[in-house]
Amino acid sequence: TGSALGLGCGPLIISLPGRSLDDKTKPVIAVPGMGTTAYHLFRLYVDDKYIDMDASIIPMPFEKIMPAVIERKADFGVIIHEGRFVYPDMGLELKADLGLWWEDKTFLPIPLGCIAIKRDIDSAIACDIQKLIGKSIDHAFLNPSMAYDYIQTYAQELDEDVIQQHIGLYVNNFSKDIGEKGEAAITTFFEKARASGLIEKSKNALFAC
Repeated sequence: TGSALGLGCGPLIISLPGRSLDDKTKPVIAVPGMGTTAYHLFRLYVDDKYIDMDASIIPMPFEKIMPAVIERKADFGVIIHEGRFVYPDMGLELKADLGLWWEDKTFLPIPLGCIAIKRDIDSAIACDIQKLIGKSIDHAFLNPSMAYDYIQTYAQELDEDVIQQHIGLYVNNFSKDIGEKGEAAITTFFEKARASGLIEKSKNALFAC
């Protein structure tokens, strides 16, 4: 409960018009943090499509990625959140849809984020917290307008249509219960990340409840 998974909602690689990932031997790529799903997914994609690429990676806050590409501080950017709805209006082009690539490879939704809890917290408490999160999501589904002012305060893109598109895409049935398909997606993602050396191996369970 509370995880962000979905179809057609993964990170995108964008650039100025006319650029290609084949153009340069060492492209500069702006990413929204080195520990993010977006960066790991980018690395998995490159390992699959451009195995010899020697990219220079620049981590930065996600809202600064498109301006960095426009200002030619980066050749390409991996964008998330509202960026997928506004990049064409900023004169940028789509180079790869990492979510679509993942779906084609695994036939699973893309796991984008979650609510985590420390492993040393009692499992009964963890499950109680999960139930409360579920109730909160139920309340939000029944009263969608109540959270709008709060969302607008923190949205990087304030256009109302963009905010609604963002919510409609990322808040879905997986938000309440990831189910077996969601668990499979998360497990597969971690397995591929470990196999690629992006994260360390662990014997600990992924799910608290």
